[in-house]
Amino acid sequence: MKFPNMAKLCASYREAAQISQQQLAVFLGFKNGQFISNVERGICTIPLKKMKVFCVILKIEKQMAISSIIADSLLKIDRELK
Repeated sequence: MKFPNMAKLCASYREAAQISQQQLAVFLGFKNGQFISNVERGICTIPLKKMKVFCVILKIEKQMAISSIIADSLLKIDRELK
């Protein structure tokens, strides 16, 4: 089974929960929705210390989050080794 990267995971679960980027950012302790926009565009990712709150808010299973983090990491490693 292929797991979504964090950008796709964030966007799809946030939209399903009908939470705006701004709302999610505030729930996670950020000032505005630009951070979530950056996550959803793959520019940055959710800090690990915020991951539990992120998963609770969006009702993301722990294993799904872990798999997405690993998928992102493997992609980055692959890019660097080319």
